Amino acid sequence: KCCTLVLSDASLPLAKKANNNIDAFLNVVLLECSGEIADDQSIMISILNNESVSDDNKLSYIERLNTQLDELEVISNKGLWSSLVSSGIIAITEKNISDYYDYSGSLDDAIIGLINTSTSDLLDFSAYEEFSLKDLDELQDAFVLCDKLDNKAYEHVITSFKKKYITFDLTGVSSEKMEIVICNSLIKMNPENLEFMRKEYPDQIHSFIQQDIAAYVEMMNASLINHDELLSVLSMDIDDKYKLALLQYDQSPISLYDIECSPKVQLHILRNNLDSSDFSKLFEGYSAFDYRVRKLILQLAEENVDKVISISISADRSLIGALLRSDHIPKPEKIELLIVNMPAMGKQDMSDYLILLGEESFATIFDSTARPHFEDTQQSIDLLEAFKKRGWIFEYYREGEGFKIRRNPPKKR
Repeated sequence: KCCTLVLSDASLPLAKKANNNIDAFLNVVLLECSGEIADDQSIMISILNNESVSDDNKLSYIERLNTQLDELEVISNKGLWSSLVSSGIIAITEKNISDYYDYSGSLDDAIIGLINTSTSDLLDFSAYEEFSLKDLDELQDAFVLCDKLDNKAYEHVITSFKKKYITFDLTGVSSEKMEIVICNSLIKMNPENLEFMRKEYPDQIHSFIQQDIAAYVEMMNASLINHDELLSVLSMDIDDKYKLALLQYDQSPISLYDIECSPKVQLHILRNNLDSSDFSKLFEGYSAFDYRVRKLILQLAEENVDKVISISISADRSLIGALLRSDHIPKPEKIELLIVNMPAMGKQDMSDYLILLGEESFATIFDSTARPHFEDTQQSIDLLEAFKKRGWIFEYYREGEGFKIRRNPPKKR
């Protein structure tokens, strides 16, 4: 406290002599005193405001100071403000920040460094009455756009304004900082902000929607709905009522394999947004679905047996069995379905299905003691040809008005 000891009592001769040669006195102090300077705040202010002290000495003095300056505005020479802020001796208050921002016109590295290393969580700009609403809005915008603030400080400061953006039009907010803005619900969910976020922050649109899904669904309409966005929402961990409400605005095909959703939502999609390109996967993965969804897939399969037949042995075994037992499919199509799936079936399953379809004579092929005779029909030929390809008979041949089989090749003599 070199300066404080000498200058605190202005009536003393030494103090008068120092004040009359204040620049030279401060220069000596800076040269002779080692380490930090902890002058009283009043002395510090008087030195920094003394026009007789050179700027170089003032800057050197500031570099050595460790005395807190409560109010930045008491320093009349604003050219010193940046150095004072950079030195870290300025109290972190709403007024000091706003005064410095008003002076500098931006959140420069000096003030950012101070906020990052201070207790920014004590700030509360919502209670700062000396700022106009317009100035507060401008300052909040500056902080939202400030990427150099540490995330913790950034969150404390931008939420301290306690104001939500009714209209958000700031571009250039980094992805990391935008996630903080969104998670603190600082942007009101409305059509204008949604369109802006879609355009300027497409990577954050998912978070923006999920943060206020109720408002998003409430304002939605046919002209505002976005198909790709809907697919994203359908995979969110949100109540099904929101998903079903949104689906009423989009009748476009939706693949169940592009989303993750509950059986309730799957049923709605299969009834109203069926993607025909899903048929093969649905028929192949039938058993993996909830029983309610399986029931609907079976109905679709019954209505599109040709598509089940076209994917041949890759169709789910349980689905094939259900179709073969169905009362809604003509027998010729069941036979065709049985034939294309024969390569993947065992003898017992094939025998059971043949009996189910009323083709007991073909089931006897598996009884080595039976000598079946088959009518001369295209259906018989198709079945016999399939049995031959499967390796269950060696050959079939015409006898009389029908066909007989040879299970094994003739023995060589």
